[in-house]
Order: sequence, then structure tokens, then C-alpha cells
Amino acid sequence: MGCYSLGVTPENPSDPQVRVVELPGGPAGITDVGEGAVLIAIHGMPGSVRDWRWLGPVIEGPLRFVRLDLPGFGDTAGHTARGRSPGHVAEFVFQVADALEIDRFAVVGQSWGGTAALRTAATCPDRVAGVALISSAGTRPHRSWRHSPTPRRLSPLLRLPIVKTVMRGPIRRAFTSLGFSTSVPIEAIYEGIHYAGTLGFGQVARDLEQVSAPTLVAWADDDRVVEAEIGADLASRAPAGPRLHFGTGGHNLQKSMAVEIGQALIEWIPQLPSRG
Repeated sequence: MGCYSLGVTPENPSDPQVRVVELPGGPAGITDVGEGAVLIAIHGMPGSVRDWRWLGPVIEGPLRFVRLDLPGFGDTAGHTARGRSPGHVAEFVFQVADALEIDRFAVVGQSWGGTAALRTAATCPDRVAGVALISSAGTRPHRSWRHSPTPRRLSPLLRLPIVKTVMRGPIRRAFTSLGFSTSVPIEAIYEGIHYAGTLGFGQVARDLEQVSAPTLVAWADDDRVVEAEIGADLASRAPAGPRLHFGTGGHNLQKSMAVEIGQALIEWIPQLPSRG
């Protein structure tokens, strides 16, 4: 397990046109590019398929890369999933895979999406060949969680119009301080808080105990959202697989370290077992 600080980004991003597939609960926005072993991507909060636009150019030839807009983001309706928890997202992921006639796949999740990736693997291990966790939340509260109002308490309050109005400025400033762009719509931030409010650190620990699929873990020392100690703890608990520890790169390693992570995925995913 080395510590890397190279930081190579592709010259041009990959922004394929989003297409909509119909699921039992409603429409879902996805992109589906490439051939070969399948990697399904779960973005963080707030986010969309565009969160993976720098990783895409690296892996969309050797791998079939399927990106998802989670319910309430991009082209996926909020009612498409039954809820906002990692378990509900796992159900959503399998519904997308079924719609695309994908039986077995690897799954990658960034930030909050990492917890949903683990839940997906724990839910149906026969269908998940491998798990990749990028700057993922872990088994205990991370920096941004500890230094802000608890999303679990804030989420129900944000369903009240007056609270949304009063909290608009403070919430925007809090997200900007964590490195999020000021162009992110405030409603997307509110939706992200609803997702974050479902996060159970004990459940993440239980999922790690249940998951047997090989697991890649990537984290950075200068992550302002999820500190390096969380990533190191995940690396020590998760099943064997590549460990990518970066000195720099921040929270969005799928962009800042796209080439390094992409090359690791290209080498690793085709070697995963066809069945667990």
C-alpha cells in the first residue's frame, strides 16, 4: 500500500448523452459506454452522472462504464426509488442492471455513494463481482459530519418551506467551505442532505463484515470532507483489493486522480471472479 501524489487528469472529459430507462418506480437517467466487464457508478451527494466525467475517458474503452443519476438528481425522478437510504439505492442499482440486462458487475461509489456500493454488494453478493470505494464515508462520523448540523436532524426540517428559506444561506456557505461549487443548485444540496440523513455508521460496519467481494479503497490525506483516517480504517476492514493512498487530491479523487484510479480499475476488474 503506497502513497501517491501524481495527479493526472485526462485532457478532455467524457460527457455522453444521458438516456432514460424506465424502472418499476419511474424514469432513471443513465449513461452506458464501452464494452467488457461492467462497472456501475454511484455518485456522492449532491451529484450526477457528470461526477465521473474525468474517470470516463480512462476506462470507457476497456470497461463498460454505466453511470447513474440517483433519484432526485439529474434525469432520475425522485419517486423512482422508494427512499433515500443506501438500501434503497442498492435496490435502484439492481433495477437499472436488470433493465440493461446486466447480470454481474462491479460497483464504484464516491463519498456517500461508497456506503451504497457496500450495501449493494452485501444485498446480493452473487451479482457483485467487486467494490471500489473512493473517498467513501466509513464506520464512524467523518469531519464534515461532525462540524455541521447532523443531517439526520436537519433532513426532516428541510421539508418545511420556512426552514428551507431560513437555512438557505448557512447551508450554502457550509457546502462552499467544503469545496463544493457555488453553481450547485440549492435544491440539489437539500436533496443531498436527505440522503446523508439516512447514513448509519453502524450499518456500514455491518456491511463491511458481510461483503466478501474484492474491494478497492482510495483515499487522500488532504480530503476536507472525509479525513484520511476514515479511508485508512476502511482499507484495514474491507476485503482484499487495491489500496490507493494519495498524499493530495482532495475529496473528488475520481477527478483529481482519474488516470491513476482508472488504470487500477482497468487492471483489476477484468481479473475479478465470474462468480462469488
